[in-house]
Formats: sequence, C-alpha cells, structure tokens
Amino acid sequence: NKQAADSAYMEKAYDKAIAGYEQILKAGVDVDVLYNLGNAYYRKNNLPRAILNYEKALKYEPRHKDARHNLEICRSKLGVSENPPSEMFFITWFNDLTAYFSVDQWGTMAMLFFSLTTFLIVLRRMTRQRLPKKIASVIMPFAIAAFALAATNASLQYHRFHNDTYAVALQDSTIEDENGKAKKNILRAGTTVRLLKNGSEGKIMVQTSDKTCEGWANSGHFMPRGSRIRAHEFHYYDSEDNGADCIATKPSTGRNYPCIHVGESHWYGFPHLYYPSCPEFAERFVENAKKFSKSGKDML
Repeated sequence: NKQAADSAYMEKAYDKAIAGYEQILKAGVDVDVLYNLGNAYYRKNNLPRAILNYEKALKYEPRHKDARHNLEICRSKLGVSENPPSEMFFITWFNDLTAYFSVDQWGTMAMLFFSLTTFLIVLRRMTRQRLPKKIASVIMPFAIAAFALAATNASLQYHRFHNDTYAVALQDSTIEDENGKAKKNILRAGTTVRLLKNGSEGKIMVQTSDKTCEGWANSGHFMPRGSRIRAHEFHYYDSEDNGADCIATKPSTGRNYPCIHVGESHWYGFPHLYYPSCPEFAERFVENAKKFSKSGKDML
C-alpha cells in the first residue's frame, strides 16, 4: 500500500519504494503516486525516468506545482530545457490557459456554465419581474462566452491527451538526416520530444519542442507517451514488478494501470499484444532484434 511505499522511501529503500508505487498504480492512475515514483527515481539518480513520471503526473494534473518544480530541477541537472518556439503573445497566453486545467476540469466547467446559461434562459422567459430579467440578460452573454471557452479548451485538451505523441529520451541519442548521416545535434537523455513518424530499421522521426532539431533517432532510446497498441489482458498471474513504462487501459471501464518493461534490447510484460493494430511496433521490434543480433550483444 501507499503507506508502506512511503515508509520505504523515507527509509531510503528506493528500489522497494519504486516497486510499491508501481504496484499501487496497477489499480489506476494516481497523480500523487506518479509524483512520488518520480521522486524515487530522482533519488536513484535515474533522472530520465524521473522526468518521465513527472511528465505523466503533469499530463493528468497540469497544475501540480511540485511535479513541475522537480521536473525543471531534473532538466537543469541534465542540461536539457524546454524552449517552445516564439509566438505572438495572445497565442502563448491562450495555449498556457488551455494547459492550465486538465480535460476533466475544463469539461466540468463547461457543464457548469452550460447549466448556468440554461437556467438564465429559463429565468428570463419565465419570470415577469423586471429586475431578474435584467440580471439574466446582463449575465447571460458572459455565461455563454465562458461555456464556449471551457468547451473549446476541453476539446483541445482531449485532443492533446489522446492524440499528441511524445517521448522522453532515456539516454543520449544521435540524430540522423534522411540519408542516415549523423547531425551535429545530440538529443540529451531526459529531453522530451514529439514523435512524428516511424521509419525502418528501428528509427523514429522526432522533433524538439522549439522545433530547432528534427531528424531520425533510434526508437529504442525513447519511452513513447502516446503510442497505442491493442492487447489482451492476462488474467491468471501477477508479479511484484509489472513494469511502469506503459499504461494499460480497459476500454469497457476506463480502468488503467502501469505495465511493461522497456529498454533498448527488451520489451516485455503480461499483456498479449495484437500486432495488426500497430504494425509499426512489430516492425521496430524486429529491426531492433536484427540490430542486436548483428551486434553480438546479449539480449534480455
């Protein structure tokens, strides 16, 4: 349970704490547990994985100040930073406003303002008193505008949450151009990038947040945050360490939990994968297997 994991963390038994937090996350996503898991990886000096878990916490709770603060500390220690491209001030302001609340929070506000607008419409039509009608007429445009803003931002956040595909570099990675020639840019471990498209030989095209670096990198060096593949849940066995590199979500209930161990030479866990739902995954896996077979390294 969380108390045992927290106790292990306080006793500096960070491996035990990590296993405990990952076990808790099997029951569903918990932002505070993701934050604590990031802290445990930080104490183990595994800063890229700490960044990954802080990023996951912020995905579900954009206003988590401690996760944001610790994320910046990790980036500073690794010498990586997020430098979004320069935009007109009102675009930056709107994007910051959209990211300030989660999709659920924006959705709740949209429902509240919709209910308020409906109430004001009914009040204006049903009442015969002049003052309530006047008040309803004054407030209604603001309620409608607030509903439109909340609904728009809820839609944008939903799209970002489910469709934007990002990754965290788990180790330094060389970037190549279309001809396979190495660029001068080196993606530092801990850098968050956007995944643009999959290529052959285990390569994936990535782009930094400031859009100053774009090219092909080894997909084995990254932890996908948005890639999806269908799978069948394994019902009969469990493990003390199911992994936390992916999130399994049951489509019928929405229940989710961490799973899968991912590395440059391995990808394993309990879910049974349906490869036709994501042929690119199978292609990358085979290409990486070929590469490691030729390299003579031991594969896990």
